[in-house]
Amino acid sequence: MMTRSAGYLPAAALALTALAGFVDAVALSSLGGLFASAVDANVVRIGTALVWGDGATFRTGIALLLGFVAGAIGGQVLLRAAPVRGPALAVLLAALLALAGWAAARLPLLIGDGGASGIGGWAGMFGGVTMPALAAAMGAVHLVLRSTPALDVAPGTALIGLARGLADRLLGLAPPAGHDMGIYGPALLGFGAGVVLGARRFGAQGLDAVAEASAAALLIGLLLLAAPSRRPSSHPA
Repeated sequence: MMTRSAGYLPAAALALTALAGFVDAVALSSLGGLFASAVDANVVRIGTALVWGDGATFRTGIALLLGFVAGAIGGQVLLRAAPVRGPALAVLLAALLALAGWAAARLPLLIGDGGASGIGGWAGMFGGVTMPALAAAMGAVHLVLRSTPALDVAPGTALIGLARGLADRLLGLAPPAGHDMGIYGPALLGFGAGVVLGARRFGAQGLDAVAEASAAALLIGLLLLAAPSRRPSSHPA
């Protein structure tokens, strides 16, 4: 029987995966080819931008990559410092990073810095502080997803896990110990739902969609923090 503490983890993983899809859709809608959390795709864009002489894309891609790494480092520090509550603290860190990025872009509008208004103005500011801050937030989120087996349902992991499970069934083999194929499909659907919602919210709200993502991350982090203590096991180093 699933314990109350164990039940929180899959739900949190699905929520974080959907949140990553939401934020990536906002980033893609704004920058047209770069992401907040899809590091492999960003590396491809950085390399092609270097070859094609696209300096703006190259610089933005590097900023996103550095932001993602910085967020992952921050998340790892929290996991090491507080093994039990580390995942919750890392998610709260992600919420604060995303909120800071939103505030950095929103403040000029609030104080009347003209010229930047509407979705076009939001998109223009995304290449500054906001996007690296969002990438840092996603670095912390992905660190949580990758470091705790019960939470490791990031899209790539979920797709491979689903494929492995289907292959084992075709071969009539028992799944490996700890391989819960049942969560991978919902994780992929959740990510896709987050992408659709993120694109729609960016179209309606511009960068204010990031504030909504920050609020969602804050809620997830607080719920994890309030969950009964349960020491997570980490992947082998």
